[in-house]
Amino acid sequence: MPGESACPLPHHGQSLGTLAADTKKSAGDKIAAAAEAFAAWRDVPAPVRGQLVQRWGQLLGEHKENLAKIITVEAGKTRPRPPVKCRR
Repeated sequence: MPGESACPLPHHGQSLGTLAADTKKSAGDKIAAAAEAFAAWRDVPAPVRGQLVQRWGQLLGEHKENLAKIITVEAGKTRPRPPVKCRR
């Protein structure tokens, strides 16, 4: 069913934003694309996959303050707690 759904925050009900709904066809297309991507990823040599995962970890560390802000809003936590969740 096309349209949008509100994304209320559970701790106080304030809206975080909206999400677009998928049709059965667009969801199926996305699932097919993910399956194709997985097949390609599976063929990437393990050392290369490891380097990419390591880089992802570095990026998470570099952006931990922004991630902490997102977690704070999303979960209604106080500011000092989220950075711990963002650490590798």
